[in-house]
Amino acid sequence: MNSPGVFRNGFVWLLIIVALGAMLYNLVPHERANTIGLTELVREIKAGRVEQITVIGNELRIKRRGLRTEAVAYKERTTNVFKLLADLGISQEVLEEKGVKVVIENPNRWGSFMTLLSGILPLLFFGGLILFIMRQTQTGNNQALSFGKSRARLFTSDRPTVTFDDVAGV
Repeated sequence: MNSPGVFRNGFVWLLIIVALGAMLYNLVPHERANTIGLTELVREIKAGRVEQITVIGNELRIKRRGLRTEAVAYKERTTNVFKLLADLGISQEVLEEKGVKVVIENPNRWGSFMTLLSGILPLLFFGGLILFIMRQTQTGNNQALSFGKSRARLFTSDRPTVTFDDVAGV
């Protein structure tokens, strides 16, 4: 039968493992795309170097011809990408003429969840650690806070001392 201490101990280890995983995830360098401005994007479209533009929220991921790395440009969230490009001098006819494919995707919800989790998880870890330490100090009749107290009994001379010889024949 599982005792509550085993559950609590397992929960602390689970918190430690998850916190370490989140910290290692943040330490590992991730491949980041080049960030370019919208005017640079327009120049690359006019030069025929852009193969595909993927719109995810306010992010424009640009796949260029002959290059493996992506570039990223940002727009306002409320602006339509076609209207934005038309305002910058790139109409849909120019996009078709240059062979630029525009793909619109929904934003990934896990990205914001992982960002939130990597911010909150260390706080939860340290809060759990402090709670664990506080609970440990409360157990065992406050042993952690009473390490300087003596457990010696007071000897009084008015009480008779009983020796082994007194009780040997009983």
